[in-house]
Amino acid sequence: MYKDVKNKMVNKGYIEETNCILTNRKFKNFKYLDNEENIKEIPSLNFNTEIKLNSLDFYRVIEYFDKINKSAILLDFEDKYQLILKDIDNLINIKIPLIDFNGEIEKSNYSIEYLKAFFKEYKIKELKEEFIILKFSNDYPLKIELNKDWLILAPRIIN
Repeated sequence: MYKDVKNKMVNKGYIEETNCILTNRKFKNFKYLDNEENIKEIPSLNFNTEIKLNSLDFYRVIEYFDKINKSAILLDFEDKYQLILKDIDNLINIKIPLIDFNGEIEKSNYSIEYLKAFFKEYKIKELKEEFIILKFSNDYPLKIELNKDWLILAPRIIN
């Protein structure tokens, strides 16, 4: 867990290899910095879109994309009632109903690998009973909130 010290975090949750994730939970398969003196600022992020959806539905789509060897996922909308998850080739479109939508209709790409890692510590039973909140903007970091856990993930740049 991070130690929050006057809007700063001890970077045990800041990933050295990629510098693209901030999280308040420990992932066993990620490499963490051990030096407590390296303190990173919590990024100040302003999100244009905030959505709430069933966490199990979102998790199943992430698992599906991972099984068919897709590396990134595009968050997109048809309207304010459904989230559309697409692969980068636009061959797969999966719709998930939204529970709540605030903001603008935006889209952005994110890594399947890191999204999957976020869910690794959860059991299916826990996910059935919970909702997940996604905050993002066009080509902007994604903030995922589930229970008291959160993750900030940099967008995946696709040429």
